[in-house]
Amino acid sequence: MKPRTFLTALALLASVLPASAHISFKTRDLGTFDGTSSVSVTIDNQTVPNNSGWADGTYPALADSHKVRAFRFTLAAPATITLAVAANPAATDKSIGGLLPAFSLYAGLPHLPPDALDYDRAPITSAWLATLAAPQPKIGAFDALHTFRIGSDAAKPTGTGSYDFSALSTLTFVGYAADGGPANLGEVSGATGDGAADGRVTGTWQLPAGSYTVFVGGADHAHREKSGVGYGVAVTLKIVAPPAAASAAHNSHKPAAAQDSAKP
Repeated sequence: MKPRTFLTALALLASVLPASAHISFKTRDLGTFDGTSSVSVTIDNQTVPNNSGWADGTYPALADSHKVRAFRFTLAAPATITLAVAANPAATDKSIGGLLPAFSLYAGLPHLPPDALDYDRAPITSAWLATLAAPQPKIGAFDALHTFRIGSDAAKPTGTGSYDFSALSTLTFVGYAADGGPANLGEVSGATGDGAADGRVTGTWQLPAGSYTVFVGGADHAHREKSGVGYGVAVTLKIVAPPAAASAAHNSHKPAAAQDSAKP
């Protein structure tokens, strides 16, 4: 094959293979919370690369985690949390509107620096995906509706070429919320939308202490013609402390005399 023809073939092959990207939380850490007070935090300057990345993960072939964005937060004590995700055309100077958002919440985190970062096409991830039920091969590791596993290049095969899957990160599924319904999610999607394709979606959970990952993406499986365009998104985390913790925090800020006068 002539060099130029060979390079052209490589370019065509690359164009049909899913992109590989490492999961990170660069500028997408919502924070660490002690559970003693109610707070609200918003990150509104992010984009997702297309309008279908999350919805694709509701199908048995799974999806490429490069097409969703990972956010994180940590609870030092149990709390009720609400996640709200909305289309935000003003997220960057190049982002656009029109996102039908969705997100999935998982207990646990992928590998963090200085460890090697996880990604779909890491050899150990591919080996793990090959053990799963049909259809095969999987498009990626991202599963929007179930616990999934993903690994990094730090994992090396044994002499027999097999992998120790305990080296994979495990993201334990908690729940999800999706904008719209079958018209955008697809008639055979495993997900149920909120019934209103209005560019925003919310979900509320009572969570134990721990670290959590949120994958945010597009819920429009039916329309992918703008793949690669940056759809602006805003993610808000609201934390409501349990009543006992809120009361203790309130009392701890009373003047000493007021505390004394409250004693019998």
